[in-house]
Amino acid sequence: MRPILAACLLAFALAALPPAARAGWDEGETAFRRGDWAVAARELKPLSEAGDARAQARYGRMLLDGHGMPQNEAEGVKLLQAAADKRDPAGQTYLAHAYIRGRGGLPHDQSTALILLGRAADQNFPEAIDTMGLFYVTGAFGLPRNTARGLEFLHRAADLGWPHSAYLLGLFYWSGKEVPRDRVQAVSWLAKAAEAGVSAAQGLLADSLWTGDGGPKDRDAALAWFQKAVAQGDAHAMQQLGVLYINGDGMPRDVNKGVDLLRRAAGTGDGAAALTLGRLYWEGNLVQKDQTLALPLLRQAADKGVPDAQNLVGLALWKGEGAERNQTEAVAWFRRAAEQGLAAAQYNLAQAYASGTGIDRNPVEAYAWHIAAAQRAAAGDKPRFDAARDKVAASLSPSEAERGRELAAARVAPPPAPAAATAVPASPDLPQPSQGKPRVNAGTGFFVGRDGIVLTDAHVVASCQSVRVTPSDAAKPTDATVLARDPVNDLAVLKTGLARAKAASFREDKPMRSGDSVVVIGYPLSSVLSREPNVTAGVISAMAGPRGDTRFFQITAPVQKGNSGGPLADMSGNVVGVVARKLNAMEIQKQFDDMPQNVNFATKADLVRKFLGDNKIAVETASAREILSAADVGERVKQVTAFVECLQ
Repeated sequence: MRPILAACLLAFALAALPPAARAGWDEGETAFRRGDWAVAARELKPLSEAGDARAQARYGRMLLDGHGMPQNEAEGVKLLQAAADKRDPAGQTYLAHAYIRGRGGLPHDQSTALILLGRAADQNFPEAIDTMGLFYVTGAFGLPRNTARGLEFLHRAADLGWPHSAYLLGLFYWSGKEVPRDRVQAVSWLAKAAEAGVSAAQGLLADSLWTGDGGPKDRDAALAWFQKAVAQGDAHAMQQLGVLYINGDGMPRDVNKGVDLLRRAAGTGDGAAALTLGRLYWEGNLVQKDQTLALPLLRQAADKGVPDAQNLVGLALWKGEGAERNQTEAVAWFRRAAEQGLAAAQYNLAQAYASGTGIDRNPVEAYAWHIAAAQRAAAGDKPRFDAARDKVAASLSPSEAERGRELAAARVAPPPAPAAATAVPASPDLPQPSQGKPRVNAGTGFFVGRDGIVLTDAHVVASCQSVRVTPSDAAKPTDATVLARDPVNDLAVLKTGLARAKAASFREDKPMRSGDSVVVIGYPLSSVLSREPNVTAGVISAMAGPRGDTRFFQITAPVQKGNSGGPLADMSGNVVGVVARKLNAMEIQKQFDDMPQNVNFATKADLVRKFLGDNKIAVETASAREILSAADVGERVKQVTAFVECLQ
């Protein structure tokens, strides 16, 4: 259908609607676009039930994704199909996405999806045009990669006012991955997307205005755009603004505000923020040094493929700082960073090969990695890297040295450019050298759902090849999968598929106070002690954790390695927290010549419940009226406690 004819028919259809229906559609569509799902549902549902194709498309999309209502993919697809059958372009577009993902009982059918998208694009529906453009640029879903045609689609959608297309054009011209880099043109498109409210575009536009890259420098405008992006939850803007606050760059220094922004960004999974915050705690730079806080953050960034973080995780495991020493795992992290070209990691990997620590000794490999490291070394490191390279070279035969140079040549050359920005392969997990049985990290968890959902600490299930859970009343473990992790607040939920008669109940009244009695249930030192849940009692000694961190209780109940992730219960048997960690007594002894006694920490239940709620996991609650003995609390909470094993 020609665009002019389609516009005329749409105008005719709108004119034929009663005024009340037109008003309901306008309000519902506006609410749908801004994500006000309650208003959108109120206005669009009756129109959808009356057979309005446009309303069926939007309301069907809401059902499909569970926006503002319980998710019902089958009913959502039914409405999208009805809208698409009436040639509604939104229905065609949303139904195409359902076919691509195989949702609502539909098969994965890329051909049908592309036909539907093409029909919607022919009607000038900008979201369909945007999707087709992205698919052509990246060569996704069966389309031949055609950057020029993809950019035509994106320009067309952007000219129709679709902000996502303007953002993509800005991103492509900014990075130079799909088109020749043109920062001036990039900033022009980013500004359009930013004005339309795209938070990621606002963050990049702020970067440009701050540095003057792509246009005039305007730091006041940059700060304003950073603030707008932060208000929408953009992790990049949080990270950038957090660093500015910490450095006092362009504003008064406010370390606490900067750390809070970095923590929020890391909580969204942002690797750069996790690395920055992790390094602050690792190095003690402007914050108190705390390597046990640093390591989960660095692991988060390392898991995202950030080479600096991978190298630091390797160093922590190599030296046993902030974690139990594991030089085999350290070598695997060094390798991941080394293969991305990080000179420090290449040097560390070379040293491991040279000494045979954490991996079989191989002087040729050591020489190859030392060559690569020396060629990429920063000025301050180059003399040391050169000396290490030459020392290994002196021990090699001429043929071995030649082989080392051949290996190094491939490692020094830059890697080929990826075929598409959205299809860059992540570095594969490298197999660790065989050491017999896999290393097992053990901790505690507890059931928060009768459908087998288990809560534990994130560090208990970090870097696992597999996870096993053994309920306290079972003899054999069952396999589990990690549903969600929050490394910043050190929480994770596991799915076991075990039907349970009981789940933990969280305290619903009477806030905890300093001096209140509590009980810890868990599996401390499981490789030494029995596999029976241990029960220890104590009190809440402070309402905040290290350096006044209000996320934690300080408790006196004794805990050991293996208690992590276990429940902290009140004297009614209700969960009030999750055991997080203990104070490093040896470190305190070294610093203050005093051995601390029973200084341990638990994450408060309010934070735990927010984490569970964010992941759509409902919890049971109970009042704190009944007062039990510590033994009775232990017997009650044991029924929902489980032993958690992480096989690494």
